[in-house]
Amino acid sequence: MSHDDWPHYIFGYGSLICPLSRAVTAPTLAQRSVIPVRVQGLERIWSLPFRGLTFMGIRQRPQAECVGVLIPVNEDELAQFDSRELGYDRQPIPFEAVQELQEPSVLNRSSSFQQQQHHNDNDDDSAEKNKIQIWVYVQQMPQPVSKDSPIAQSYVDIILRGCISISEDFAKDFLKTTRGWHLYDHDLHPDHHDIDDACDNNSKANDGMIDSNHASPTTTRRQGDEHSVHWVDDRDNPLYVRADKEYSQANAHYLDQILREHRPEWVHRKRI
Repeated sequence: MSHDDWPHYIFGYGSLICPLSRAVTAPTLAQRSVIPVRVQGLERIWSLPFRGLTFMGIRQRPQAECVGVLIPVNEDELAQFDSRELGYDRQPIPFEAVQELQEPSVLNRSSSFQQQQHHNDNDDDSAEKNKIQIWVYVQQMPQPVSKDSPIAQSYVDIILRGCISISEDFAKDFLKTTRGWHLYDHDLHPDHHDIDDACDNNSKANDGMIDSNHASPTTTRRQGDEHSVHWVDDRDNPLYVRADKEYSQANAHYLDQILREHRPEWVHRKRI
């Protein structure tokens, strides 16, 4: 990759992890390599209600970290993504917050991010405008998932498809570090601390770490609340505009296996 050709990197942390989803917006990206990274100080969370669904968002959290990909783009492509990301503001990410991941399945890069960063750090001040920059799209008005704006399985499938194209460990990290899968796993909900404690106890009980008879009573109450999870299985009739119905249906068993392994406390309660 040439610094002159790609003055910008977009940090993709949701559907932009998926190559096909990126190419829908900017067809010139179809064969362009991206760089898997981990960004410190950002937390991924389901938090953008839009047109009847909840989409992925991100927020600053000092102790958090978020995996994703750096997408090299030119000025025209950056403008295309600005148009795509309605409800988001594009904000800069400092270079020092970004750590490149060495994933064995990502091959044939013409240049590493560290080389680009070195180039950036050694630019003359007079060439400030030519420096590469890293951007992230941050939702404007974060809100928790709700029955009126559920998580669509077809959207989750697109993100997982991108994660798996890098590695299963990357997909696992995505699931592990994403918040907001249910209503109470969100800071905007007044009971989120109660449900976090309850889920932690329930998880420990399932692992044999504590006596299941002593799990928090909140667990039972919340698990019986039909509105605590708003995650719909729409694979047969996708609600997400960039869904790939054939992929979702063909790989449903594999994708659900990954979800059950890493988000077992909520995935079994999807609405049909």
